[in-house]
Amino acid sequence: MNPRLRTMFASLALVFAGSSHADTLITFEEVPSGLAAMVNSFTLVPTNSQLSNQYLSTNGVTFSSLAGYVALVNHGAGNPTASVPNIICGTTLGGVLSYNAPITISFFDTANTRCRR
Repeated sequence: MNPRLRTMFASLALVFAGSSHADTLITFEEVPSGLAAMVNSFTLVPTNSQLSNQYLSTNGVTFSSLAGYVALVNHGAGNPTASVPNIICGTTLGGVLSYNAPITISFFDTANTRCRR
C-alpha cells in the first residue's frame, strides 16, 4: 500500500451535514478507555488494540477491516506518518495486523434513530 494512503488515517476529521458530530476530530492519540496502541509488528492484534465501534455513540463512526476491526498501532517517533505515534491499520481475516488489508469507515448520524445499530 502506498505510504501516503496508509498514513492518511492517522488523523480523521469527521464532518458531515446534519450531524450533531460535525467538525469533530479523532486523532487516535487520545483513545477511549480500554484501548491501547499495539507495537508495530505483523502479529495478532491484542484485544485492547482492536478498534471497531468505540466511537459510534460519541462520534458516529465505526471502523472495520477483514477481521471486523482495525488495529490501533503505535508507530513511535521517527516514522513517516502524518500523526505520531498512533495510526490505524487493516487486519487479516485471522486478526493479524496488515498494511495491505482494506479499511472500511462508516459514518452514522446518531441523532437519527433509524440508523442506530
